[in-house]
Amino acid sequence: MAEKKDRYDAFIYPSWKLEIENIEDNFEKSIVEHEFPYKDGAMLEDMGEKARQIRFRCYFYNGNYESHIELINFLKQKDLIEMSHPKYGIVEGKVKTISVRHDYKEKTAEIDIAFVENLRGEIEVQAYVDVQMAGEEAYVNGWSDMISDFELDAKNELGPQAEGILKKELDPSKSTMLEQFTNLTTPARGWIKKVDTYVKTMQGTLNKISNPANSITSMLKFSTNLPGTTIGSVAKTVERYGISLSTLRSSPARFVSSYVGGMKGLEKSSGSFSKYTKIGGALGCGLHTSQIFKSDQLNQNAMISLAKAKSFDALGRFLK
Repeated sequence: MAEKKDRYDAFIYPSWKLEIENIEDNFEKSIVEHEFPYKDGAMLEDMGEKARQIRFRCYFYNGNYESHIELINFLKQKDLIEMSHPKYGIVEGKVKTISVRHDYKEKTAEIDIAFVENLRGEIEVQAYVDVQMAGEEAYVNGWSDMISDFELDAKNELGPQAEGILKKELDPSKSTMLEQFTNLTTPARGWIKKVDTYVKTMQGTLNKISNPANSITSMLKFSTNLPGTTIGSVAKTVERYGISLSTLRSSPARFVSSYVGGMKGLEKSSGSFSKYTKIGGALGCGLHTSQIFKSDQLNQNAMISLAKAKSFDALGRFLK
């Protein structure tokens, strides 16, 4: 059987995920050659493009071995089948041939499939996104958007006085925010007290867990003014929540369930600023799940490679 190589993921809908390699697409024109007596060459007539044929090899082994029989039976259906091509996107057509090879030394089925496209369409450029990179980018941009939202909410709440309040740099050594402001109206003083309480709630949550110095959150530069201090405290709290659940990352469903439950509890203690906790929690959940997805992909590839590694030769001798 073939050694394990880097493989593509392809899908035959509704429920078949295939690990394939050596995928081959044949694009062929139907050209008629009209030859004439005493004339060199031929006049060509283009009759259009023939049906595209896609040939690929997929593998079923170990716990997935038996399901190759279900796939063979599924492909007997006469309706058109949708296939997700790893390079060209969705293709609709029919399976023309299936060739199955078995290895007596291993519980492995190696299957070659020839797939014929129905009514060839235009191939569009496929954009493949790195999930973790996209998650990290959304996470970074999300905090910037939250600062803008905080500033807008403050202006709606306080009116013209908000401009000076939002620009003032805060001294973290002071016990309260309010003592750093002067000449405030009563509504403004009340609002700053609420912000101060909210920030202290964030800072006091899971405060025995240290924020890593090399994390994405630590690379974000939050200013020391009121918006930066407030949203920065939310970002650090969200990060600590993820760290506190790190032992559950091997079980994504449990991780997400515990994370969402914890953030909902924190929302309840956030008072009138709960929307920032909710949005921050969503940003953190997106980041953590993208990282888990990437890690799961790497682990899956490692397990496949290990499963296909040769331990014994044909005579049963251990390979060092």
